[in-house]
Amino acid sequence: MSMVTREEHTGVLLAALDTTMLATITASICTSFNSFGYLSWIVTTYAFGACIPHPLSGHLTDIYGRRAGLALYYTVFATGTVLCGRSLIFK
Repeated sequence: MSMVTREEHTGVLLAALDTTMLATITASICTSFNSFGYLSWIVTTYAFGACIPHPLSGHLTDIYGRRAGLALYYTVFATGTVLCGRSLIFK
């Protein structure tokens, strides 16, 4: 029986926060950028972006270890969050 590590708890928290942020702020983003026509694209792109890398990431963590994989995923998440936060245009 394996123990759940602190890194895994952090991953679950980040995934929950990411989904919650998307659900609550999407309308505000569309209002700010005057682009409600893109709302379905935002949700669809998020769903594909969240689901498609799972098989590959599972295989890579089997090879390189869970800790290295989580460090990479947290770095990508933080970088993407900063880039989205600094975005000035939507199109």
